[in-house]
Amino acid sequence: MVVGVIAGLTVDLLLQRGRRGVTRDLALAVTVPPVIAIVGCWLALGSFRAVAGYFRSSFELARGYSVAMSLSGPRVELVAALEATVLVAALLFLVKLQDRSGASTP
Repeated sequence: MVVGVIAGLTVDLLLQRGRRGVTRDLALAVTVPPVIAIVGCWLALGSFRAVAGYFRSSFELARGYSVAMSLSGPRVELVAALEATVLVAALLFLVKLQDRSGASTP
């Protein structure tokens, strides 16, 4: 997301100002967000080794989640989810019918 913001800022600056005066703004746009992120993690976690461990464990967690989401589960869970969806829809329909009849009486 940060790369997209920096790219958008770069294109916007080039379109608005041309090539003059863009160097300083581009240098700030490229250096400030990563520096703030690294310093913030360092202050929150206490050391750069902990920051590296945090990023490594986050990457492993995301990779494991991605693998788990790509595997299909047992069919009985899919049937149970479909049944629950149908039951919730039926209950919502019954509540809607009750509210209509109750609204007409004074």
